Amino acid sequence: MFTSLLAVPLALSFFSPFPFPSFKPFPFPTSTATPAPSAVPSQAPSPTPEPSVTSAVEIIDVEPSSANFMQEFTLTGFNFGSNPGSINFRQYNQSFSSGGAPIVSWNSQEIKAKVPAVKKGSYRIQVTTSENKKSNEDKFTVKNGQPIINSTSLRAVNGEYEFVFQGTEFGSRRGEINIYLGNAIAGKGIIKYWSSSRVRFEFPPLPHSEYGFQIQTSDGRQSSLKFFTVGN
Repeated sequence: MFTSLLAVPLALSFFSPFPFPSFKPFPFPTSTATPAPSAVPSQAPSPTPEPSVTSAVEIIDVEPSSANFMQEFTLTGFNFGSNPGSINFRQYNQSFSSGGAPIVSWNSQEIKAKVPAVKKGSYRIQVTTSENKKSNEDKFTVKNGQPIINSTSLRAVNGEYEFVFQGTEFGSRRGEINIYLGNAIAGKGIIKYWSSSRVRFEFPPLPHSEYGFQIQTSDGRQSSLKFFTVGN
């Protein structure tokens, strides 16, 4: 009996007159992994551009920047070409070329030339390549230009004949009168008077022929030839 009484309440302790609701687990929100931000590729720095190679014809330097007629000067620069072109001298107040320089040597970066037959003064020089490309202009001063004989006269003095040459840029110091027969010098004039614009001289005994007469200044500048038939 004792055992049974204990058994009943024990059995009732497991009995409930009110039904318990069925337990359903609370639906926790599903953890959604936040997507990693899409990786934006970092932009590589732009490479420093290489200096562009120019094809422009350019004079960088002129040495010397002043000289006399027929003295040599040197141009350095870029893209002159391998074949000779021309070097033109233009006076400041002119829009056209005053003369072309005789070329001594020519390569892509250096040209050697001589001052052409122009008057003294301030010039701008420009390179024109064999392909007709033109460079920038640079300054150049012609200190003394080519002697120019503008007029001639012949007169008899004490039984001797004298020539008088008048012109420009003869130089104030006495030079020489060269007398040519063909390409060879046949003699020198006997100078009686010399100034920068007038020279008076006698010619030495010469066989009868046509001769070329030329003024050569004390610093070596030479005029063009004037031809006369003289001699015994």
